[in-house]
Amino acid sequence: MKMTLAKKNIFILIIEVFMLSVLFVLSYKIYSFFPGLDKELHSSLTNYFILTSVLCVVFVAINFTIYFYFKEKEGVYYSQIKKNEMRFKELVENSDSWIWEVDVEGRYIYSSRQVKDILGYEAEEILGMRSCDLIAGEDHIHVCESFLKTVDKQDKIIDLEHINVHKDGHLVHLLTNATPFYDETGEMLGYRGIDKDISQYKILESKLQEYSKNLE
Repeated sequence: MKMTLAKKNIFILIIEVFMLSVLFVLSYKIYSFFPGLDKELHSSLTNYFILTSVLCVVFVAINFTIYFYFKEKEGVYYSQIKKNEMRFKELVENSDSWIWEVDVEGRYIYSSRQVKDILGYEAEEILGMRSCDLIAGEDHIHVCESFLKTVDKQDKIIDLEHINVHKDGHLVHLLTNATPFYDETGEMLGYRGIDKDISQYKILESKLQEYSKNLE
């Protein structure tokens, strides 16, 4: 777990307060510690410790200011993160599309609940499964090869149509759009995407084509 700037600053404050305490003690007790010291030397050292203590007080004050500044900023930052998470969660829950994440091997590591409506699987069931395992017949080889090439190039997946097998066995036409995501070092971790059920559209398209043929 990474230490925040505010936490780092509080450690610096603790060290400075400790040093300040030591300097105050030395500035007023130096003669009792070293009774054999020349009075002029004792006076010079006392003034030195007092000056150093004053500077330490200034640094402590500055660090307290920095600490509370970053503390306030972190509060605003984490509050904004929570708001964004809530917005994303509401967006996902209210969408009629299936939102997912896969790793570089194409295994699902996240799935929204809409997969139940589209493919009949619970979100938990789909985790660990490979996206290619759900693709039907002739589309299987084509889509899987296309995915591997896309991963190698780290390209986006744009409007990829394919046929998946529902849990009960019937076929579902899906339209996929996805984009790669990375860790903090720039290494690709997988893809985040969205699948839309276009089965009704494909049925309508097929009927229109058949109707056009009958008119010829």
